[in-house]
Amino acid sequence: MTSSRLTLTGHTNWVYALAFSPDGKTLASAGWDQIIRVWDISTGRLRATLKGHTAEVYCLAFSPDGNTLASGSHDNTIRLWEVETLEPRGELKGHANVVQSLAYSSDGRYLASGGYDKTARLWSAANDQPLAEFSGHAQDIYALRFSADHRKLVSIAADSAVKIWDSATTKSLTEIAGHARWVHCGAVAPKLDRIATGYGDFDKQRAATVGEVVIRNLPDGAITDRLHGHENWVYALAYDHTGERLASGGWDGSVIIRQLPGGKVIRKISAHKDIVLATTFSPDGKLLATAGYDQVVRVWDALY
Repeated sequence: MTSSRLTLTGHTNWVYALAFSPDGKTLASAGWDQIIRVWDISTGRLRATLKGHTAEVYCLAFSPDGNTLASGSHDNTIRLWEVETLEPRGELKGHANVVQSLAYSSDGRYLASGGYDKTARLWSAANDQPLAEFSGHAQDIYALRFSADHRKLVSIAADSAVKIWDSATTKSLTEIAGHARWVHCGAVAPKLDRIATGYGDFDKQRAATVGEVVIRNLPDGAITDRLHGHENWVYALAYDHTGERLASGGWDGSVIIRQLPGGKVIRKISAHKDIVLATTFSPDGKLLATAGYDQVVRVWDALY
């Protein structure tokens, strides 16, 4: 296995979620042990453990000003944490099932959440009040991202269907049918010009399931790339801040960083002993964090 820049241990179950703070100095991790761990990236020191969720934690997001950390869980709630004090600040209720994805608008005014109840929800970051509900997906919502002006919200569901919403009216502006029966992860590029979905497909020649990442343009949904390299299902995807690099993690424990468009492999890492469930770039794109079934968080040099 490849040597990482940092190896962070302490989780006692699968690690499902990762998020860097906006200044890149802090990394939050969480998963099936129900605990959020907050790490100092310069030293690898554990700053705090945040407890409060009563079920697995599936997603994390820092507010753009870095003052709040949001976490979504199988207990159907979103919890808010003060980053400076690392104390709980609030709890958002409304989803009827797992909260799988979170995204802040770039101005920090709104928080969007998506879940296994097939809805996305919009919350006021100023007073934690619910503002809107977006309904129409047929499957769980795996990924969300706001446009730069926060007027649009993009959502990707487990059936790889994509919707672009008017965040003010909740009207669906664009609907793109799925390309696969089921996917395990999705990611939206920062400029909202493309999306990535990861899954596995049976290769008859090899008589085995091979991982595939599909890149589609927005808003037309045209497939531009089908990327291979993982030996089985792809479970984690993340764009960097430019949208020109994509990291994928899979069942085979590997992580692949690619250049887009085209999908040229920049680096392939033997990252974990088991399935990779989460990956995220630091805000400046210099680092990549990964985690998964082996309960370990690793931080890598992404510029290689």
